[in-house]
Amino acid sequence: MAVFRGDPLLAELQVMGEDMDRAFGRLLANQGQSSRGWLPPADIYETEDDVVIELDVPGCQSENLSVEAVDGQLVITGERQPKDEATRRYRSERWTGRFVRSFTLQPNVRGDDVRADYHDGVLSVHVPKPEETKPKRISISRERKQITKTTQPATADADTAWRRRIDSARNGAQALATTPLRRVPSAGGAPHAPLAP
Repeated sequence: MAVFRGDPLLAELQVMGEDMDRAFGRLLANQGQSSRGWLPPADIYETEDDVVIELDVPGCQSENLSVEAVDGQLVITGERQPKDEATRRYRSERWTGRFVRSFTLQPNVRGDDVRADYHDGVLSVHVPKPEETKPKRISISRERKQITKTTQPATADADTAWRRRIDSARNGAQALATTPLRRVPSAGGAPHAPLAP
C-alpha cells in the first residue's frame, strides 16, 4: 500500500483516488433497488511489523464481510442488511446495502500473509510490512580520539610555521611601504602616478 510522505502532489493524488473509490463504492452499492450504498470510513496506520487498516462497519455480520488480495489490490467488501421487522418506518438515516473499498498493496506483499479480524463493529486488516521496508536502527559510535604527547609537538610546529608566514608577510609589506617611489614620464612629458621601483 503506497503511503506518500513528504511529496504533496503524490499525497493529493492518493486522496483523489480515495475520493473516487468512495464515489464508485456508492455507485456500485446503489445498484440494489431497495437498499442504499454506503462507504465505511477507514483508518490506516503503521505498527512496527504491520500496516493496519481499520474500517467501521457496525451492524454487519462477519459472514457478510470479505477481504481479498487481488492483482496488487486489497479489496474489502461487505453488506449491511436493513432490519425487516419494522411494519412502518418513520425515519431511516443509517446506511444499508453493499460497500466496496480497495487499497493498493506494495508489490512484494504476499496475500497469504494478510490477516483480518472483526470485533465490536470494527474490521481490522493487518498487512505485514516486507523486511526491506521496515526501518533499521543504525547505531552511532561514540569514539573519541585522545590527544597524546606525540601529537602536541606537531600542533606546535604547525602553529610556529603559521606565525612565520604571518611575520614574513608583515615584513614584506613594511619593505614595500619604505621603498621610495619614482615618477615615470609619459609620452607627452607629463608625469603619471607614482610607480614602485
